[in-house]
Amino acid sequence: MRIARGMQNEVLEAMPVTVPVVATSEAVKGIQLAEGDEVLIGDNPREFVAQVARVLSDSALYERIASSKWRNRIMESYSWKDVGAQLIILNCGKCVSREWHGIGPVNQVSL
Repeated sequence: MRIARGMQNEVLEAMPVTVPVVATSEAVKGIQLAEGDEVLIGDNPREFVAQVARVLSDSALYERIASSKWRNRIMESYSWKDVGAQLIILNCGKCVSREWHGIGPVNQVSL
């Protein structure tokens, strides 16, 4: 796949259910992942096929990439609540106080 629109969501959905992820660097752009531990990268067809073959033929690598230990980190870093708060900050800038979305000491509205 040469266009990675929406692929970040696919990657984030695969990781918590312990499916090993092989993707292009474009598909994981913006997601904090450790290459070789959490994801394998193949940016052209030859590299991509090689990475798929590698993960399927190496059970230790398969287990490491598919490990459920990534679940908590992914769920904490990319939950709808956290992403929503980041979007509010980006979209509203300084027009919304930090207290409004639960970052400051006053938590009047919870997301």
